Amino acid sequence: MDYSRFSAISRGQEKSIGSLLMLVFSISFLYGKPDPQAASILKKAEKYYASAKALELSFQYEYTAAESKPTVQNGSYRLLGDQFELDLQDQWILYDGLAQYTYLKKNKEIQITAPSIDELNFHPKTLLDYSKNGKFDFRLEGVEKIQNVNCNVVDFKPLDKNISLFKIKLFIDSKTNQIKQVKFYEKNGDRITILFKKHNQSVKFTQKDFTFSAAKFPGVHVEDLR
Repeated sequence: MDYSRFSAISRGQEKSIGSLLMLVFSISFLYGKPDPQAASILKKAEKYYASAKALELSFQYEYTAAESKPTVQNGSYRLLGDQFELDLQDQWILYDGLAQYTYLKKNKEIQITAPSIDELNFHPKTLLDYSKNGKFDFRLEGVEKIQNVNCNVVDFKPLDKNISLFKIKLFIDSKTNQIKQVKFYEKNGDRITILFKKHNQSVKFTQKDFTFSAAKFPGVHVEDLR
């Protein structure tokens, strides 16, 4: 795993927010020294997300630099098979299974790339490959309420003590096995919280929903980097 992603996010690089969001769904597959209770909870969460042929999420992303006020933005994520769409306030990303389209809203520019599956930081297939790595120790801390929902709290600590990340807390709904919230703690005092407001597995998407159309972006410069 490339832990430099965390440092990039701490510096406020917008492109890394998507990587962090999807990293949430890889955390439950990173087993170091298993706590049996925590492992059982994580397996249930893994089963829930692995069963999703289509998935729609909405979330709130909060970043707090050390000794600073938090900044907050909202976003959404949609998945259909190998394809996904990530929409944040400052950028939009579409992957159609072959090409990735990144719309930098402030710059009014779309960049087209052809990443391999291993280069897709936001793609579930890439994230599931992390199950081969034992990068974290984890323990069940107890139960906490998040927006009146009872959540099992699993505490992750990286085995590599040289990275900037100090720990991660994952809050999993005790009834639905959905990830409700995740908190990232860095050694420099920075904090990141992602709160998931909506999980929808009953949504139905079509191929057209994940097909890029330049006509939807009038006046936007398109840079093809393939």
